[in-house]
Amino acid sequence: MARRFTTFALPYDLVALAYPLVSAAVPTIDLAGWQNFVQPMIAADPPGSAGAIGLRHEAGYLCGLMVYRTERDLKHGRTLAVDFFVALDLVKETAAARALLEAAEAKALELHCAVIAIRLGIEQHALAHCVNAGGYRPSAKLYAKGVSRPLAN
Repeated sequence: MARRFTTFALPYDLVALAYPLVSAAVPTIDLAGWQNFVQPMIAADPPGSAGAIGLRHEAGYLCGLMVYRTERDLKHGRTLAVDFFVALDLVKETAAARALLEAAEAKALELHCAVIAIRLGIEQHALAHCVNAGGYRPSAKLYAKGVSRPLAN
């Protein structure tokens, strides 16, 4: 039997509810860090240019989440940049990942984006497989280095 999922724009009052998904993907982030990261996305101006989309299983539990924003990419033009992407279903993670990928594609079309760029953590092997199966291919490498003190904004 096919699993059914629904997507919804994650409002700020449900951000804490999504934290267990965030923590499963990024164990080093605390609740306050998650709230500080996602709040500006949800409150983006213009509305819809950034946000968070939750994925709910038919049984009612939250099983997926993506945080997105639009950006101008030198190579691809208007891009839906997905900075956080996680799908954790108790029975079949691939079905949840596919549903979240479909939500990303719908959002990209709605926002007139030519490309979707999904950032996955190096440890998200299962999701990388699902994303590849969905027709996505690596297009860049992201290198990161900690600095001794935070730079001023």
